[in-house]
Amino acid sequence: MTTVTTTNFVRRAMVSAARTRKSTTTATATVVKSTAVVSVEKITARVFCLGGEGGNPVTIFASQHTLPGSVQRSLAKTCQWESVILTTNDDVSSNNTAAASSSSSALPSMTFYMPSGEEVSFCAHAAIGLAMGYQQIIPRRKQKQEIININEHSSSSLVFQASMTGESFKIDVGIIDDDDNDNDKDNQTDDDVIATVDATTRSESTNPSMCRLYMTSQFQEQTLSLDGQKTLKEWSDKLNWSTFLSSSSSSSSSNDKENVNVSWRNTSIARPKTLIQLDSIEAVHRAIPPPLPTYDTTTSPSSSSLSQTPQQQQNSNASTTTTTNFAEACNIMDDSTGIYVYAPRRYPQQQKQQSNTNSTSENNRSNIYFECRQFPRSSGYQEDPATGIAAAALAASLHFDNDNDNGNDTNNACTNSIASYDIYQGTAMGRPSLIQVVDLRREENEEEEKNSDTSDSARKNKIKNINKDFRISFGLQGKVEIDDRCTIEVLCNDDDDDNGQ
Repeated sequence: MTTVTTTNFVRRAMVSAARTRKSTTTATATVVKSTAVVSVEKITARVFCLGGEGGNPVTIFASQHTLPGSVQRSLAKTCQWESVILTTNDDVSSNNTAAASSSSSALPSMTFYMPSGEEVSFCAHAAIGLAMGYQQIIPRRKQKQEIININEHSSSSLVFQASMTGESFKIDVGIIDDDDNDNDKDNQTDDDVIATVDATTRSESTNPSMCRLYMTSQFQEQTLSLDGQKTLKEWSDKLNWSTFLSSSSSSSSSNDKENVNVSWRNTSIARPKTLIQLDSIEAVHRAIPPPLPTYDTTTSPSSSSLSQTPQQQQNSNASTTTTTNFAEACNIMDDSTGIYVYAPRRYPQQQKQQSNTNSTSENNRSNIYFECRQFPRSSGYQEDPATGIAAAALAASLHFDNDNDNGNDTNNACTNSIASYDIYQGTAMGRPSLIQVVDLRREENEEEEKNSDTSDSARKNKIKNINKDFRISFGLQGKVEIDDRCTIEVLCNDDDDDNGQ
């Protein structure tokens, strides 16, 4: 259990501190090392839950003091999934909006980690889970006031800072409202990644609540290089993906000699993902996850912790490839961070009422539904149940490409129509999840609009060009379930590093 591991980590640190104190009493010339026991709030949550089940787990650690980098990594390694470290301040918590106008050093900061202890720049589901869990982190008297504000339909604006990039982003905690959301988007800045979260807190029970993360980010898409396509085909053959490639994708191959597929592409929103369309939902479920990298000798969690079926584990263990390992294969595939297989699906009638309630209603929106699975490059597990960034990348790739009309996506990339996508993931793992990508649109600046060529020929050339690079805005929406909350104690001393190296 995570708590036991954390306790052992604290106990070992305390023994080390006791030895340090003993040495200082026998040699007065020895410099006394300062030590401190720091209380840390620990919250476990699941994000993008489908009907209260499934979802992508995240562990939230919150402290009023900046934890040294070595302590943060030690905490991250106790988790079986991604974690986020939140450094808070009482004054900032009580008047966070005012803090936004002061020095950025006063802002609460988020630091995102993989279970291996590797720090990453951003993790969408972790940020969403933290936004919901934040109401359990701040003092109860302040939390009650914020809940009153929510009930009065007045959202509470909070500002956070991403530790790695130094970029700040706003989080609005309140009831999701279409008009309010439009006003919030008008006030967004031109930072590389801007996030606004709307959270609906219905009660203090553990029932799932809706949360929406708005992002503005650079969207990039390119056809895989020839080496990348060859490597992807090799893995597709070994893991039996090639058998289930959609007919539209298979017919688009332009190199019969190498039998590679020009429709295979890397699509990037924050991180590049390799998209592969299969011919059916059943094919998505039958896809074999790549084995974990052979060089990984850390204590990263196995895929069993994410409830893979015995048949999936047997198939994965039996898979071999001439490529050294999957992580290296992803590097050859133009530095992809993972494979995202998908297929269109019919709209599930039992979810119709839920989606109509949760999704923003606009006259020019069309809803498209897909079943997906993600196989990450080297996250310490073979598959994860919900991947917000990958879902957004798929939605953007389909929405801004009229040549691909699968899944009834008929939106025009050049008229900047708005679409919503329901991305189902985690079904094959027994962790059903639903990621709703909403309000997807292109962000065109005044210079682009001034110089744009609106002729029919220019529009056709623009559509046919698969290499894309422009800014988009969208929302990631899903249900969040808070599973547990406790307080742990960690010991920090002057020997711990603060730079995260």
